[in-house]
Amino acid sequence: MDTTAIQSSTKESGNIVGNALKTIFARIQTNGAAIKSLESIGIAVKDVGGEARPVSKILEELHQKWDSLSQAQKQQIGVSSAGMFQNTRLNYSRLIQ
Repeated sequence: MDTTAIQSSTKESGNIVGNALKTIFARIQTNGAAIKSLESIGIAVKDVGGEARPVSKILEELHQKWDSLSQAQKQQIGVSSAGMFQNTRLNYSRLIQ
């Protein structure tokens, strides 16, 4: 994941981008609401063996589906995956591009 591109796109500092990414990576794999919201749009967080899939792969799948999601789905995924604070600080759609 190119943090420089995210930083340039969002105009946020490296610390803010780094904290947002840490939060998102952790929540995608451990937060029940995040897992449920991703699974509701057909994105598996775990592989068939029950092991966590790489977050970069999950975000790639999310990127492919993002434009077809409703605003409500985008908001739900953003808040459940990034948390309210990080979701408002980092435009989630830019993260997954």
